Amino acid sequence: MAQPLPTDRDQDVRPTGNWLQVVMHRRGHRWVFRWEPGSESALIDHLTTLAAAKDVPFDWFDAIVISHHVTQQSKAALLADFSPTEGAASAASFGA
Repeated sequence: MAQPLPTDRDQDVRPTGNWLQVVMHRRGHRWVFRWEPGSESALIDHLTTLAAAKDVPFDWFDAIVISHHVTQQSKAALLADFSPTEGAASAASFGA
């Protein structure tokens, strides 16, 4: 049975391996953006290029929404990298 199409501006955000990913479904298009942590500025540059293009169904609002998700995913990945593991000193007890 066919799945219903997602509503306008539905986003699905999930990391895949070392790469991070944002997926947006809009106006019958599926936009998938993948990047490695640390290369966010290159992705943001690409989003601005897409939004400025007259022949691409991707507008400035789309760029802002994706940029927000990129920031959130990158922040979460960075925090996960620095989260204390079991048996490791936490930031609060470091140097005490």
